Amino acid sequence: MIHFIVFLWQSHAASPEIKDGNYVLNNHGHILRMLTKSEYLRLKAGELRLFATGWIFFYFVPTAYWWFPRQQ
Repeated sequence: MIHFIVFLWQSHAASPEIKDGNYVLNNHGHILRMLTKSEYLRLKAGELRLFATGWIFFYFVPTAYWWFPRQQ
């Protein structure tokens, strides 16, 4: 959850993209700002980390539920 909030704060709720050979922050077709290559790579890595941590969280909930035996 914290990673999601940090990513939203870093990316201004937009996604890093390459558009016309430029690195930009794109929010539904609106260019928020131009990025350097290092900023683009940092935000792209954060986007991938967000995806991975999302899957970990969604698998954690059922695993935690089913992991321990229930008392009858």
